Amino acid sequence: MKSGLDYFSRAGLPLDMEQWNVLWEQKEYRTVGNTTLADSTIVSTVWLGLAHGERQGQPVIFETMVFNKTGEPVETKRYCTEAEALVGHDQAVAAWKLIVE
Repeated sequence: MKSGLDYFSRAGLPLDMEQWNVLWEQKEYRTVGNTTLADSTIVSTVWLGLAHGERQGQPVIFETMVFNKTGEPVETKRYCTEAEALVGHDQAVAAWKLIVE
C-alpha cells in the first residue's frame, strides 16, 4: 500500500476517489451492521473505504463503534476485511449485552 489517501471497496479492491464517493453515498453499502441494545446503546459497524493504516499488508477499512445511551462513543475497533468486521460486530454486541442488559 502506498502512503497517502488510499480508497478500497468492501472487497478490498482499489478505488479512485470518485468511485469511493459514489459508494460512500450509499448507506446500504456503508453499513455492515447496526444493532441497538435494550438501553439504547448502539453498536455500529461500517465500511470506511479510506485506509486507516494497514495491518499485515492489508488496508484497515472497516470500523465498529459503540455509542452509549447518550450517543457518546465509548469503544472503537478497526478491521481489514468485511469478514473480520462482521465477527467484530457480533463480538461487540455480545460483550455490550452483558454490560447493559
